[in-house]
Amino acid sequence: PEQINRIGYETVKELTGGRFRFIVATHVDKDHIHNHIILNSIDQNSDKKFMWDYKAEHNLRMVSDRLSKIAGAKIIENRYSHRQYEVYRKTNYKYEIKQRVYFLIENSKNFEDLKKKARALNLKIDFRHKHATFFMTDSTMKQVVRDNKLNRKQPY
Repeated sequence: PEQINRIGYETVKELTGGRFRFIVATHVDKDHIHNHIILNSIDQNSDKKFMWDYKAEHNLRMVSDRLSKIAGAKIIENRYSHRQYEVYRKTNYKYEIKQRVYFLIENSKNFEDLKKKARALNLKIDFRHKHATFFMTDSTMKQVVRDNKLNRKQPY
């Protein structure tokens, strides 16, 4: 436990350059020893805030893996590869609903035509509430999906 705590301490110290106050708590209550890090996000000298973003998370992972390897501790593998994520993305319900909705929009003449074709594509659309909701009747979906969750920019 002391070694794991030291790895956590060195990781945060290197990541922040020692400018931010932090606490490293090492837990041994599970079948694996792990750290929880509490970071004061305000720099103690300049009052600037630590910006936590994807780059900071990536740097944390790289520093932690490097220090763990030196100490001989276990390095946590990535949960999913990019290829596995792509397979998941194309098999989830939001992606399929989005494909059907965009097909309906492109191939419908008016609103009534869209609703009629939606039934033919096994897509139940409810416009009665603040957000339109979508449900695929030919799948094992358990919950409806709101229209604002089908953003054109998000790949799913």
